[in-house]
Amino acid sequence: MSRDYDDLKMVKQQTRPKNSSETEDLSYNRSDRDRLLTDLANLHDQGHEKFWAWRRGLRERFWGHVPDEKLTELRDQLRRVWNRDVLLKEKKAILTEWLQLGACGDYPFRIFRRASPAQISAQSSTARETPPFLLNFELGRIVPNPANFLTELTGAVLARYRGLAVCYNPWCAAPYFVAKRKTQKYCDRGDCTAFAQRQYALSWWRRKHDQEPSKRARKEK
Repeated sequence: MSRDYDDLKMVKQQTRPKNSSETEDLSYNRSDRDRLLTDLANLHDQGHEKFWAWRRGLRERFWGHVPDEKLTELRDQLRRVWNRDVLLKEKKAILTEWLQLGACGDYPFRIFRRASPAQISAQSSTARETPPFLLNFELGRIVPNPANFLTELTGAVLARYRGLAVCYNPWCAAPYFVAKRKTQKYCDRGDCTAFAQRQYALSWWRRKHDQEPSKRARKEK
């Protein structure tokens, strides 16, 4: 069963149960996962506040706050995974590192920006109780735990890897996007859609005028 961030908010506000069965069916829908990937990949050096402000700060309330320098490091790694020119071996190494860090419970740092020492201790303890994977008996397999940030991020990459694309508009403000089809070259932002239309029109005009000399040559014969 798939639930949205509102469900995740409810789980975060409640006391985490000892038995994980109450949360094992929690997962993102496709649009939520896409948004996580694109928001992180397109993160600007000064855009950390905006990343955490999504849906009234729900990410921070659910996952805890990852320090800016660590979030920037994750962004850079994600961009390497996104890059089609990077060897698959390197991409696997990055995702494996995420899973290892997510499994140890010490990362990401579930520490809020204005947390007291007691809150920091409690949040660190909660992080260690967040397993990277959950047992799903209905599906008959192990599934990523959406409450574990790095495991969820890894699962999102694997689920949408074939659709990870970079917008062909050189002036796109958020070039990393998840393509809806294999042939999609531009993201769905209004400026990029308009740019794509101009490019297609220019290409059509060039093809038409390139064909005119050959047509005139045939007529002269």
